[in-house]
Amino acid sequence: MDLENLDFESFRLLNDPIHGNIQLPKAIFKIIDTPQFQRLRDLKQLGSVSYVYPGASHTRFEHSIGVAHLARDMITSIRTRHSGLEVTDRECFLVTLAGLCHDMGHGPFSHLFDGVIIPRVHNKYGIAEKWTHEIGSGKMLQYLIDDNSLQIDKQDVDFIISLINGGPCKDANRRFLYQIVSNEDYGVDVDKLDYLARDCHYTGVKASTDYHRLSINNKVIDGQLRYDSKESYNLYMLFHTRYSLWKQIYTHRVVRAIDLMLTDIILEAEEFLDLKNVTSDMSEYCRLTDSIVKEIETTRNSSPALDKSKALIKRLRKRDLYAFVDQQIVTDKDGQWSKKITANNVVGSFSGCGDGTVLTEDDVLVDDFKINWGSGENNPVDKIGFYNRRCPMDGVCSIDPNQVSLLTPAQFQERIVRVYTRSNNKGVQKAVKSAFEQFLRSNRLLTPPRNTPTPPPNSSPNTASPTTAPLLFHNP
Repeated sequence: MDLENLDFESFRLLNDPIHGNIQLPKAIFKIIDTPQFQRLRDLKQLGSVSYVYPGASHTRFEHSIGVAHLARDMITSIRTRHSGLEVTDRECFLVTLAGLCHDMGHGPFSHLFDGVIIPRVHNKYGIAEKWTHEIGSGKMLQYLIDDNSLQIDKQDVDFIISLINGGPCKDANRRFLYQIVSNEDYGVDVDKLDYLARDCHYTGVKASTDYHRLSINNKVIDGQLRYDSKESYNLYMLFHTRYSLWKQIYTHRVVRAIDLMLTDIILEAEEFLDLKNVTSDMSEYCRLTDSIVKEIETTRNSSPALDKSKALIKRLRKRDLYAFVDQQIVTDKDGQWSKKITANNVVGSFSGCGDGTVLTEDDVLVDDFKINWGSGENNPVDKIGFYNRRCPMDGVCSIDPNQVSLLTPAQFQERIVRVYTRSNNKGVQKAVKSAFEQFLRSNRLLTPPRNTPTPPPNSSPNTASPTTAPLLFHNP
């Protein structure tokens, strides 16, 4: 695939359930029609979520096609509106390729593999290699190019990888190119625009963000993408949608129970799957898809080392899941428990529950995680530069949240701690709940209840009064 001689004017039409009819350069199919990219058909976009939301069976393949389409649309729109930037055909094509290839490094069951399983395998064997799916995407792209004898200059490959990573950018005047696919500056990029729309569609969640407006109501100022101030509310809703999906879908308590089971299944079969060096050999990494559970389940290998994994898969098939016990939204004002809470912490607080049950660390699973709007404790919209007619010529303004809505949140992150147990014994489940409560009380981690508003003087005793704050942007 010699970029110097490519025809950038020929396109192929695809029909996408989210974006409708989309056009992609025919040249891009030299990447799509390879085993390395086709592997994405066997990776569900949301991992185990389909066990709870059956419609969420969409894959990384169609998401990557969608991101490529949005990336091409955005860079083409910028090029049309900013002729002075002199965006080239080559840059447009490479930005589109970055959108296409940004998720090629994902492993089975989405972020569970990248963020949990690989770190544990590396820790077991003392492997110091840093791993993220973005690093994997760069490695997989290079392997794809080599394995399929594609002719792409190293300089262009490095540029694609830097676009996937959101940098580094060597020319501040071209920073906008790195904010299209993976925006490390303030988090508004075509990856997010596609996955939020797609995940909402397939899980049945209603979203009120107008993604198309965001892709066109922007301007390059001082080398960076800035947004029309009219889009401030739309951007708040974008990040609120992200939070809602994390709250309702991605961290659904049953989804997380299944993730905990899948983690045990895969780690117990780690030697059978030969995961030790898989991140250093992309030909081996290519064989890893969501089908590895079926591979463990149906193998003729009768090794006792696989017995536990097979037993857990049988439990999963019969919906005999790890039991959710309790959860708490934790407020740790003193920062005493800034580190993750562990099973050892919970079991160590157990003083019994009156029936003689003994708890071990193996009985308890702690899921300690944070959900936010995409910028930790901070308001992500504060990082976005806006423009409007009140700003100085080609100037950038910030937006006061109170001028967007008085119902914008005061906090943008929460920490949730859940406890599960591997046991389906009711006595053990009761003991785990008691141990968790004892731990929270002894460490003053219980979130205080909100004050109940005083009812109006003339309200009858039977009139229900509100006990919670209004929903974000709730219409009166």
